[in-house]
Amino acid sequence: MDVFSEENNLENAEKERMKEIQKELELIWSIEEIKAKQRSRDRNIGEGDKNTAYFQAIANQRKRKKNITALNGPLGVKTDTQDMLHIASDFYKNLFRYEKKPDIHLGETFWKEDERVTWEENELLTAPLSEEEIKHAIFDSYADGARGPDGFPFLFYQKFWDLIKPEFMALVRDFEGGGLDIARLNYVMLTLIPKEAEATEMKKFRPIALINCSFKIFSKALNNRLIKIIDRLISPNQTAFIKGRYILESVVAAHEIIHEVARKKDSGIILKIDYEKAYDRVNWDFLLEVLRSRGFDDKWISWITKLTQGGSVCVRLNDENGPYFAVGKGLRQGDPMSPLLFNLVVDVFTKMLIKAANQGIISGLLTDMCEGGIVSLQYADDTILFLQNNLPQATHFKWLLACFEKLSGMKINYNKSDLITMGASEEEKTALARLFCCNIGDFPIKYLGVPLHFTKLKREDIQPVVDKMINRIAGWKGRLLSSAGKLTLLKSCLASIPIYLLSVIKFPKWAIENINSHMANFLWNDQEGNHKYHLANFQSLAQRKDFGGWGIPDLSCLNMCLLSAWINRYHLSGNVI
Repeated sequence: MDVFSEENNLENAEKERMKEIQKELELIWSIEEIKAKQRSRDRNIGEGDKNTAYFQAIANQRKRKKNITALNGPLGVKTDTQDMLHIASDFYKNLFRYEKKPDIHLGETFWKEDERVTWEENELLTAPLSEEEIKHAIFDSYADGARGPDGFPFLFYQKFWDLIKPEFMALVRDFEGGGLDIARLNYVMLTLIPKEAEATEMKKFRPIALINCSFKIFSKALNNRLIKIIDRLISPNQTAFIKGRYILESVVAAHEIIHEVARKKDSGIILKIDYEKAYDRVNWDFLLEVLRSRGFDDKWISWITKLTQGGSVCVRLNDENGPYFAVGKGLRQGDPMSPLLFNLVVDVFTKMLIKAANQGIISGLLTDMCEGGIVSLQYADDTILFLQNNLPQATHFKWLLACFEKLSGMKINYNKSDLITMGASEEEKTALARLFCCNIGDFPIKYLGVPLHFTKLKREDIQPVVDKMINRIAGWKGRLLSSAGKLTLLKSCLASIPIYLLSVIKFPKWAIENINSHMANFLWNDQEGNHKYHLANFQSLAQRKDFGGWGIPDLSCLNMCLLSAWINRYHLSGNVI
């Protein structure tokens, strides 16, 4: 059309028709880009900048990562999709099967009165769900997230909320009154995410539950209520999924404990435990026992029971579904309620350790700082334990771990747990390793992705962290983005990747320069074998727009600001880790 218009004099009608065709073409491109973005589920780049190729590449990468080529089962390695589905379905049928809880219970005096739910809090939890709460649960969810088995994403509920509101609120009222069979919405597809490249063992996959959004709305609305009171109920050593608490608080606290023990030349034991399929093994009977013992209202417990129990599950593998089957335990990763319910479960273990320390059965580290010493730090199921170097007390400690396993249904994988000692002899290390049946680790230890040491970290300790950041700055993404898209991705995502570690580690100059160099190469599309000139110094671009820069964060300054923020968080605000 462009060539024809250049070679001929178009009449007015033809010119108008050409404009209409151009608008239709742009609309088609726009729709294709939106479809590609929804398929990619990428949250870093918005549509509208002709980044369809980028979204397609992201979606294809996600599909390749989820594609499973082989699974090792009882009869050996299988590569056929139906055979692999059979292996996976049998594995999760066995994992999720009902197990009767042993006749061990929490005592009536296990919780103090101020650790129980109050009458006012129960009134808040069990009040009728308002239309505003349901709407907030819907519109606070990611519109383009993975849809459940029924095929309706949150985008559907957000776009047509005004239309479906009367019918959906009627469902809510039936749920509150006990008349809604919510199990009919409670069917789930488990998609398997490999924990490592080319995984073939079932234990090397993380099951993510794809739950119907209609079901998740109920769960999220109740979760939003529980959030309001959970901070008071959960011990301060747990920093996961609670408003006002920060994942790096556990890291900073662990570093300070290790540094203080080394400074005082004390001895101690550090045990970093690994739960095997932590969420999937939670016993439902124990969960309900925890809720009752903490004073939750019967109506609230009945709502939680409907959301956690019943329903059916199938395994989705390489775009094919296996047969549905019933489950008898576990909290689903993908359910909005699961993180806080899991926190309530593992808080029992924290209270067990605190009671044992207060009664002298075990002793944590730094007993001069608090009664019984510091015993544990947790971020969800990532747990690090501290103990005096005392073999009889370590034996009591192992017994407490076994008791919690029996109570909760959870299982500690001692083969993947690490034992690190400070100031202990080789004989003591060997005796402790035999007791806990785990590996003997050494410093630096890695906790929540951060290397910890009682002395300054060496280059070989920081290099893997830097390499991991650099690997995230993939050059192929730059080739598929426009200049504006690359700048947006660089500012919103790539420059944010190091922030987690910059908040706790003083990065040396060589590490900052290395990361900046790779970000500059990404921005100017400078790759190995395809050199491109950089049209401006990266430090010039890392200036505010008011001063002629592009607003890219200066990692060196950012590092110092993030580290300084701890002064405000604790020393100036009066809070204590």
